[in-house]
Amino acid sequence: MSSPSSVQIISRSGHRIKFEVEMELTGSLLDMESTILSVSNQLGCSATAQALHRFDTDGSPIEVSGITLTSRTQSNKTYYSPYGPVDVVRPVYQTSKGGRIYCPMEASARVMQNATPRMAKLLSSKYARLNANEARHDLADNHGCKISVND
Repeated sequence: MSSPSSVQIISRSGHRIKFEVEMELTGSLLDMESTILSVSNQLGCSATAQALHRFDTDGSPIEVSGITLTSRTQSNKTYYSPYGPVDVVRPVYQTSKGGRIYCPMEASARVMQNATPRMAKLLSSKYARLNANEARHDLADNHGCKISVND
């Protein structure tokens, strides 16, 4: 690994993922804690992407409420986790007549809008106590997680 900080999946087996983490601890303790938070968040994002795929389909036709849906395309989507944004490519579905797009992964994983369940819980807790701008600053300052007020 050549960069001062990196997270890399080195193996997958069934439900297990093995990561290799490298970080450079230099500067003040505050600097090192910031590096540790950043690397921890990188690992969290990578693990969350893998976890989301466990709820995904293979693109085969599915039936929802008695209606057959077929995979329309593989679509990129960014989800927000407590560790930061997670980009995932997943199949989305539609009926042969078109209409509303359905993502089985989002339904199975219980994604709320664009937030993972843990992030939705974190956001609802912060929004209950803080206004949107304060919640956004708290997430950035204390969790290293940057979100827009509109997300």
